[in-house]
Amino acid sequence: MRRPAPGKQSVELTCPVCDAFLPAEVRTEARTRRTSAVLLVLAALSVIVFFVAFAYAVHEGGRTLPEGQSLPVLFPVSILSIFVTFAAAPTLFLRGRHYNGVTMLDAPKPRRMHGIKPVRG
Repeated sequence: MRRPAPGKQSVELTCPVCDAFLPAEVRTEARTRRTSAVLLVLAALSVIVFFVAFAYAVHEGGRTLPEGQSLPVLFPVSILSIFVTFAAAPTLFLRGRHYNGVTMLDAPKPRRMHGIKPVRG
């Protein structure tokens, strides 16, 4: 597929399974590489936050507190961060590795069943 020089370009693709015509946007090669790099950096930051939050939760959760004293406010935040980054890191990594700069605009149902290949002219 030929990419536009500046900005993005609307194209029409066809689904190899059901032969439906699918409108899509194609972004430039530079924009595609930049978006992919940003997603991979966010995945790396999510991994770092995961390990820092996990270490903090283990440190604070393993302490014996005096009677009537509760855990710091940051403890529940670290637990929430663990769960969020546990899901976000692999999602961002896979999305960044497989991002191709092509976005389907308004596909007929079922959306997930459509493949993308260029329309032969």
